[in-house]
Order: sequence, then C-alpha cells, then structure tokens
Amino acid sequence: MPALIEALKDEESRVRHAAAATLGLVGPEATAAVPALTAALRNKDAWVRLAAATSLERIRPGAKEVVSVLIELSKDDDGEIRLGGTEALKKIDPAAAKKAGIR
Repeated sequence: MPALIEALKDEESRVRHAAAATLGLVGPEATAAVPALTAALRNKDAWVRLAAATSLERIRPGAKEVVSVLIELSKDDDGEIRLGGTEALKKIDPAAAKKAGIR
C-alpha cells in the first residue's frame, strides 16, 4: 500500500488516477491512505479528484470531508465526471446533494 500512496504524487495523471482508484478497491483496510487521498481531492486533474473521492467513500463511507469536492465535481463540464461526482455525493451525504439541487 505505501507504493500506491506514493503513486498519488506521481507527475503522470494516469498513474495518480490508477493509484487513487486502486486504493478504493482495497476498501476499509486502506485507512492509512485516507490523508493522501484527501490531499488528492485537490489534484489539478478532475479524474484523479473523482477517483480519490470515490475511494474515500469506499474506505470511509459517509466521509464528510469530500462533500465540497463532490459538489464541485457534480458541476464539471465533463458529463462522466459530473455523473460520478453526483452519484458519490448522493451516497456520502444525501442531504448535501439535495441542498445542492441534485436529485
């Protein structure tokens, strides 16, 4: 797992994305990755942010620290990013999704 956490800092966005997505597949056992995934929520690449948010949801269901980023993602120009952000937000914090106008 340390190699995946380190890969979240790689200069290649697809490596960062793959690391973030893979950490989510580990599930709750990947709690050591939560700080690095939380930092990845501010990554310049929207796909990395989305993978990090989705992984945090899988590792820590109800992770409120991702709500603001998911709201941003739910308004992204890219439809897939928008859908992913919306779906994750509805799972993590349905009240915040409703407040943001997401049904």
